[in-house]
Amino acid sequence: MQRTFFILAILALAVLQAAAPLPVRADVLGVRGAAKAGGARLVVDLSHAVNFRAFALQSPARLVVDLPTGAWRANPASLAVAGVTGLRHGQFRPDIYRLVFDLKRSSAIQSAGLLAAAGSSKSRLVVDLTYNKHPPSKIYGKLRPKPAGQPQRQALPKRIIVIDAGHGGQDPGATGVGGVVEKRVNLAVAKELKRRLERRGGYKVVLTRSSDIFLRLRERVRRGRKAKADLFIALHADSHPDRHVAGASLYTLSERASDREADRLARQANAADLIGGAPLNDGPKEVVGILIDLAQRETKNQSSAAADDLLFAMANTVPLLNRPKRSAGFAVLKAPDVPSVLIELGFLSNAEDAKRLNSKAGRKEIAESIASGVVRYFEGANTAHTQR
Repeated sequence: MQRTFFILAILALAVLQAAAPLPVRADVLGVRGAAKAGGARLVVDLSHAVNFRAFALQSPARLVVDLPTGAWRANPASLAVAGVTGLRHGQFRPDIYRLVFDLKRSSAIQSAGLLAAAGSSKSRLVVDLTYNKHPPSKIYGKLRPKPAGQPQRQALPKRIIVIDAGHGGQDPGATGVGGVVEKRVNLAVAKELKRRLERRGGYKVVLTRSSDIFLRLRERVRRGRKAKADLFIALHADSHPDRHVAGASLYTLSERASDREADRLARQANAADLIGGAPLNDGPKEVVGILIDLAQRETKNQSSAAADDLLFAMANTVPLLNRPKRSAGFAVLKAPDVPSVLIELGFLSNAEDAKRLNSKAGRKEIAESIASGVVRYFEGANTAHTQR
């Protein structure tokens, strides 16, 4: 009986939506959830009934809910009972406020709809999830359809992507199997990634270096901020005493490394500045302040969301390290207002990784997967690989 009432309520509201345009703003007043047989129910309390968009993603499992421009007015709440391990939210685009629920188990959306509170403009967005189903990605809802007669909006400005090819000049980075040198691999992938992103349209790509030069880490950060980057991607390739260790990985900023290996890698990369003759913490107070105070919550949330989408796309074509999403105190990720990630493209000490990174075809494949992840992050949907 309850399920029948729920379906009828959604259908009734759908008729109401068709009859009159909905508001273009909704504040989030609360988020809650509950377990149910074979799945979970998530409820987002809203200040107004609005158009929405919801879709599920896999590997890692997430639920994405897009709303018109709004604000967060909810108190933090534990959603563990509904299988939610984390919740990120923020202004995704000027016209979209995004909520991302990290899910403990792979899930599919069984139903999603709005329930308007009687005699009030307040509303509830109800999403029912089922576990262990992997249908093709389906989007529920419709976000901000353009009413008849409304003038066309101007095209959004291009997204600015800053790509930082690690090492360079007197700092070669790692040297791997067959003599492949990291600084050359990083720059080759950076140039290929720039070409592929700009070919898609809608992106302006800035390279921190386009030739074999040395840049201190704080200069790389400065160039990313000067470009007003929407996303900063640092490219590196690792080396390990155990030649069997292989696979790409991705790092976001943390002052406390996610594990000992991440800490080792961060200290090794940060030490590169010493080659140029100056320690990282040497410089004006403004720079030092940036390197201390940059862990702003929203920037870190956006960095984590970008990491998820990049890894999702890369997993289709690039072998990944065990637990590929990690965190460490990389200085190059420390722009306070720029979402930033560092991609370890693979291990040059491993024969297969080195072969892939030292080949033009392998670098094209890696660059294409990263480009797909970037588009996925900004457009919020699965992105097919473009034809090579």
